[in-house]
Amino acid sequence: RAAIAFTVALIGTTALTLRTAPTHYEPPVPPGETVRGVPPRVAPGALSDEELELRQKLRDQFQAGPERLAPGTG
Repeated sequence: RAAIAFTVALIGTTALTLRTAPTHYEPPVPPGETVRGVPPRVAPGALSDEELELRQKLRDQFQAGPERLAPGTG
């Protein structure tokens, strides 16, 4: 019985390996290259005074609680 169980397990693992093994070679992806004629990405500049005021206003408001779930209209 042990020999039969071992043989069945061996056949099962072999079948699983054949089913999941890759069928062809996939070469690794080469490192990227710089594309000529395309400008590099530009980081966003400093915030304007209006944007700084808005950011501060949003940070000063409630971040949690019922006010956050049901905002006032005023």
